[in-house]
Amino acid sequence: MLQKQFRVSGSTVAMILGIYEQLIYSLSVLTTKRRLEALPFLMTFGFGMVIGLLGSLFFIDYFLTHYRTQTLTFFIGVIIGFLSYLYREAIDQSGMTLKIKHI
Repeated sequence: MLQKQFRVSGSTVAMILGIYEQLIYSLSVLTTKRRLEALPFLMTFGFGMVIGLLGSLFFIDYFLTHYRTQTLTFFIGVIIGFLSYLYREAIDQSGMTLKIKHI
């Protein structure tokens, strides 16, 4: 039996947590002479990833097993709620506005 799996992008999570830009910067300086300044953040981030992965294996599995519909609805709500932030961020970054041409 084939099951559909619900996934959230790691970039989306990093943006929600407010660490996306620091993460991208830290990864980009790994190949330069300034790599040592990125190591504390990346080591902390990596440790948190391992702890979070292990914790979420049990946490999310429990909620999907016992409260499947409510859990999936929660994740869909988080994604929908985050869309307005992404829209504002895209407008701020591009300096443009959305123009509706085909009405």
